[in-house]
Amino acid sequence: MKLSPKRILSFTAILLFLISLIFTAVHLKSVADYKIAVKEITFGNVDITDVPNGVYVGEYDVDFVYAKVEVTVQNGVITNIDILEHKNGRGSPAEVVVDRIVAEQKIEVDAVSGATNSSTVIKKAVENALTGKQKMNGKTEWIYCPVFRRKTRLQIRIDTELKNPPFTVRNVNRKICLM
Repeated sequence: MKLSPKRILSFTAILLFLISLIFTAVHLKSVADYKIAVKEITFGNVDITDVPNGVYVGEYDVDFVYAKVEVTVQNGVITNIDILEHKNGRGSPAEVVVDRIVAEQKIEVDAVSGATNSSTVIKKAVENALTGKQKMNGKTEWIYCPVFRRKTRLQIRIDTELKNPPFTVRNVNRKICLM
């Protein structure tokens, strides 16, 4: 059975349309999840005068916007905030929110108009730096075998700190493998 070029073209067009429809649905779902995650951000009451002197790093991630900041505290006063990383869409104007935090010495300052979500994420990253809390939306990463550079059967949360991992090295069929 031979298919005519018209029929092949129509099947191809339908297939491409269905694939683009699936990708659009997945993208719209991730945008909806992002909007919900930003709406659910709440700020605690951080007393900056209780924070010991030092440099603190904090981060916050809501998929489309990510911020990592370094906050310097001297004598109960925020003296400097550096933005180490800021993944954003059009939210780069929100980076001036750190100047407002330093000037007003509080986290809950006015967001930058047009970059509200980025402002909120940066403020939450500053709060996480001062409180020592991190939130990465429960994201996990695969643990890779250091010998074969392949995924193991294990996943680990990004914010997990491994101190004494229960890994052993075994010789299996003349190959060294992480078990």
